Amino acid sequence: MWKKEFEMSHPNKKIDNVQEWLGVPYGTADRFQKAQMVPFEANQDYSQSGPASVQFTDPAFLTSDKGESEDCLNLNIWAPDNVQEKLPVVVYIHGGGWTYGANSQDTSDLSGLVASGKVIGVSINYRLGALGWLELS
Repeated sequence: MWKKEFEMSHPNKKIDNVQEWLGVPYGTADRFQKAQMVPFEANQDYSQSGPASVQFTDPAFLTSDKGESEDCLNLNIWAPDNVQEKLPVVVYIHGGGWTYGANSQDTSDLSGLVASGKVIGVSINYRLGALGWLELS
């Protein structure tokens, strides 16, 4: 069904019956500017998590494949294999007091929940700290 539009998935490394799309951009923004949506690019390789937001903590716990960047507006998406019906979507927004965290940290991985075959999982990255919340217009 919907999966035909998203052929560029990859098998999850931990769980056999889950497909994933990692680091899917949903927006871009210049420093201190309002974010703009970006279109989905079906022909991209989504096998690595996108960059985490720049933050003032040790980024080692984030396990981001692409480090940190101001251009960090991306999604990680998990779906069960062979879906034939519409499923509810669980969206996970990482914590961290708007100053640290990422969708690439272990607590943001929804593949275990998705393995139930009953939901699709999405975890988001968003801009943090002054780069994400200070508005100068």
